[in-house]
Amino acid sequence: MEIYNSALKRYHKDISVDLINQFSIKNCIAFCHDINKGMHEHFESCDIIYSEPFWKNGHDTLYKKNMIKYSFSELQERINYEINVFQKPTILVVGKNALKHYSNYSIIGTVILHNYPSQVIAWNCDLNIPVKNKRGFMFNNYDLMDLIVEKYSCIGDFMCGFGNLPLKAFNKNKSFVASDIDTKCISVLNNRIKNK
Repeated sequence: MEIYNSALKRYHKDISVDLINQFSIKNCIAFCHDINKGMHEHFESCDIIYSEPFWKNGHDTLYKKNMIKYSFSELQERINYEINVFQKPTILVVGKNALKHYSNYSIIGTVILHNYPSQVIAWNCDLNIPVKNKRGFMFNNYDLMDLIVEKYSCIGDFMCGFGNLPLKAFNKNKSFVASDIDTKCISVLNNRIKNK
């Protein structure tokens, strides 16, 4: 089951877990890290990077709560810099307001993310994204995750939230490298893997 982590109350799911900063299992690792401080060296082992960076409203909510200290623009520009330096196949799902902060990408499709059409942008990647999924509905972010897990062996996500992509990789005996700024996200992912 997918659980979406959001700073916005209407999407937020409150989950109680014991907090941890990192864990590893099999060939997988998850840890707390802020992408705004750079791409962590653990991501070197990944075949592909996938992420759904904060949208503007989610970012602003965390900024007002003093959980992050940088603007939406600064974060998007830092992610763009890291991706362009890192040179790994990378896919991001972003809103239209984030596109202006990125460079050297291709728009490879549109997916539905929480009922909103979202742009799928890619670097060094030729993944073909269908318009509709096998059920005949618009392709969504979870369908995209399934496509990525089928094609790649080690998947990275530097803003993993509650870990939908890492969990999908783990369930298919694939490796993952996952990070998030929020300790609770890493803890929830650990709990989901232990309880599967």
